[in-house]
Amino acid sequence: MINFNNLCELLPLIKINKLSHNMGAEICNIDLTKLIDSSVLDMIKNIFFSNHLLVFRNQSLDAKKLVHFSRLLGDLDIHIKNEFHHNDFPEVLILSNKKKQDGSPVGFEDAGRYWHTDMSYTKTPPMASILLALEVPDYGGDTLFCNMEKAYSDLENKEKEFLLTLKAIHSYEASFLGLTSANKNRTALTNEQKKRLNKVIHPVIRTHKETNNRSIYVNPGFTEKIEGKSKNENKKILERIFDHCLDNKYIFRYKWKKN
Repeated sequence: MINFNNLCELLPLIKINKLSHNMGAEICNIDLTKLIDSSVLDMIKNIFFSNHLLVFRNQSLDAKKLVHFSRLLGDLDIHIKNEFHHNDFPEVLILSNKKKQDGSPVGFEDAGRYWHTDMSYTKTPPMASILLALEVPDYGGDTLFCNMEKAYSDLENKEKEFLLTLKAIHSYEASFLGLTSANKNRTALTNEQKKRLNKVIHPVIRTHKETNNRSIYVNPGFTEKIEGKSKNENKKILERIFDHCLDNKYIFRYKWKKN
């Protein structure tokens, strides 16, 4: 781990600005297209693990450079919605509300319009997601993030002990089941895509393998139910968790800027 008291000596030009008391940090004066050595990568990871959200402004990344930087942080996943992959780089999923001349969507239009944890429906969810804004609206379009680690920390010990005994079932198709505010017009999975996905089980409380910190790991988007609980028990448990986690004190709103 890097000693951040000595960070200025190690990297004199790089600045780190906290974005809120809750979560988020901006790393300034770094060009992600340049050669990044292991000490800088360690710094980026450690700041991410501590703040849960990182912002790099004014970058000049195309799809190729985005994939290159992302691979420095670990192996990349391929999203199940292959119809919205970048033509040359399937690791990149295009999100857009624009239409082509023939009326077909430019990208995945309604992705993430509800509370979710990216790809919690996979057996080994990714460490992080990296988003690059190429065009942004004049107003709206903000993204909200929730600090599930802090939400867990604030629970009473008795409730922590109870949640530690639970496991939850996650699936991509949970977002179609009326459990969330997902856009009902979103395109369903094809039969081929369905074959590549199975329901998965994760503990309701996960321990981060790098920090050993615990966090709540259920979400309204992709969590179907608590394993082994009745419908009424399931509803009560999940509603209690979500009501707690979605308190404003755990939420950070990010306003996008281009690049």
